[in-house]
Amino acid sequence: MKTKIIPILIVLTSILLSVSCKKNKTQPVDTTCGCATTSIKYRLEEQAGSLSYFASKAKWVFVYQPLPGNYSYYFPCNTSQDSLRIILQNANTTQTFNVKMSGKVKSTCPGEDFGVTSGVTTFDYIIIDSLKRY
Repeated sequence: MKTKIIPILIVLTSILLSVSCKKNKTQPVDTTCGCATTSIKYRLEEQAGSLSYFASKAKWVFVYQPLPGNYSYYFPCNTSQDSLRIILQNANTTQTFNVKMSGKVKSTCPGEDFGVTSGVTTFDYIIIDSLKRY
């Protein structure tokens, strides 16, 4: 009986280990889009908007309205930037901050999901050059 159980346990353990190892594999970084790309889509001159928490991405995002009904969302690439860190110090995800921001805009990756939106909505990433509360 023991001789039958030990091989079964070994097989089950190896299956369990192989499945858990496959789950933890990281996807290769796409260097043609998002924060990883070296390409700059355009430069965003200083714009007034808000810094809010975007729950579906679990990230902070800069939002502004270039025209009524149009929304532009920019996810910061340089999240350790000093002014961003200071503004978000001790912040919770229900807070919104009025800010002015400028920086270099990078495109999102094809097929990247941002959830349900309303109006004309664009999503991009940004390397923050300047950020200040007002």
